[in-house]
Amino acid sequence: MLAAFVGAALVVFTLRDVVHELFQPSGSGTLSRLVSRGLWRLFRAAAQRRPRLLPLAGPTIVASVLTVWALLLIIGWALMYWHGLPEEFRFSNALEPAERNQFLTSIYISIVTLSTLGFGEITPETTPLRIVAGVQGLVGFGFLTAGISWILSITPVLTRRRSFAHFLNLLSASGFGDHERVHAELPTPLLLLLSERLATLRVDLINTPVAYYFHQDSESDSLAKHLPALHMLAQAIEKSDRPAAMCDSGSLLHASIKSFADVLASRFIMISEGASTSEILMAYAADHRRLPMVVTPDRLRSIHRD
Repeated sequence: MLAAFVGAALVVFTLRDVVHELFQPSGSGTLSRLVSRGLWRLFRAAAQRRPRLLPLAGPTIVASVLTVWALLLIIGWALMYWHGLPEEFRFSNALEPAERNQFLTSIYISIVTLSTLGFGEITPETTPLRIVAGVQGLVGFGFLTAGISWILSITPVLTRRRSFAHFLNLLSASGFGDHERVHAELPTPLLLLLSERLATLRVDLINTPVAYYFHQDSESDSLAKHLPALHMLAQAIEKSDRPAAMCDSGSLLHASIKSFADVLASRFIMISEGASTSEILMAYAADHRRLPMVVTPDRLRSIHRD
């Protein structure tokens, strides 16, 4: 009976972690986070010799988290079935219960029930175990659906982040910040657009934290590379003597970047408390093994000139 209680506790713990990660991801300290961070560190260490391994970190982490959840659910329910074997189960005529390992048999029952295959070779006879098996079948169906939905939800998050980073790369290539060539008011809508998109990426990072561990193979699509330069430009515009509308837009962009950096520092990056936004963004770039884009002093001085 003790095994049944341990199994039930394991199932509750795992389901709590699944719900917490997929539907209430604003917290911290879940099993999925521990798995994600541990694997990320391993991939970063391996990438020192083989950089091409780092883009594999994200997909591997997603697959590993789903596997850990499935294994814990299987073992938890297997422990609940174990105490009832073989007396409380009906076996098909071709099976000999006495000749089989009871724990492995309980694992088999748990696997076919969680996967909703239900071969029917071994079925519970008592009402409590029938209810337990039925609940596991429902959880298995829900787990499969939630897992697929989780995987599909990552793609648009990565697409938005990649497109924003590529946009920053295009701005950098076109000389964004060299305002001697454009009217002073022209960048204001652009700054507002950047602030809005960065706020969206912040929400994405909170709702889908596993997306952090997806490393962009292309430097032009790496947000970690371009964000420090954007932060320097936002600070320069905020403190410049440009028109008030442009300075206010720079302040909004600076606030959006700081808010994004705060999420990075609180959930993903190991950095000392009280670190500045610049330090957090530099640590973000280092964590993804990127050399930050540099904003030259000439470009910063051009922002301050009328």
